[in-house]
Amino acid sequence: MTENYINLFERLSNTENDNFIEIVPLLGEVASTLILNCLFDEFGKILMNLDVSKLNILKDNEKFLRAMIAFYYEKKMYRQVFEMLATGKFSDNSGLIEIWDNAQYALKEEQISPPSNISLEADLAKLSDQAKSVLKSWLSENSQNPYPTQATRERLQIRQDLHYQYVPSCNLQHIEVEEYYVDVDLEMSDVKV
Repeated sequence: MTENYINLFERLSNTENDNFIEIVPLLGEVASTLILNCLFDEFGKILMNLDVSKLNILKDNEKFLRAMIAFYYEKKMYRQVFEMLATGKFSDNSGLIEIWDNAQYALKEEQISPPSNISLEADLAKLSDQAKSVLKSWLSENSQNPYPTQATRERLQIRQDLHYQYVPSCNLQHIEVEEYYVDVDLEMSDVKV
């Protein structure tokens, strides 16, 4: 079915310029259908194959224009989204402010991403499945005391080639308390009763 839409679009877009204007509404419907079916890559191929003069004519069709905006937004091409929204002519403005705001927010996130020391969750998504599996299994095996020793942390880091921040660590207070008890035990062992 997808191929049918793409073939139809390509055949229709090859129409001579004089007759092209008559089929623009149909091309707008086809473009809208492709986007509604999340066929963004296919729509992108169509956009790449259109010559500039026909593309400019198609931009006057609101359905085609909205399809282009959705395509650019999906592909994270936010500058093009802004351009389409700023230059397009819309009879119905519903949803356009939300698209503009979401694109602004996404662009800002790209430009100013949070520092790595506070965005561990996002970075964890980039870990390999094997590394995630090892860390999860270690945590499940050590659920009573999920704070590895320094030696264990280093072994996990080396074994999975991980940055230290990905390996669970005990908090500083826990380390200080543990070291205090070790020191006290050593002192007590020196005492003769």
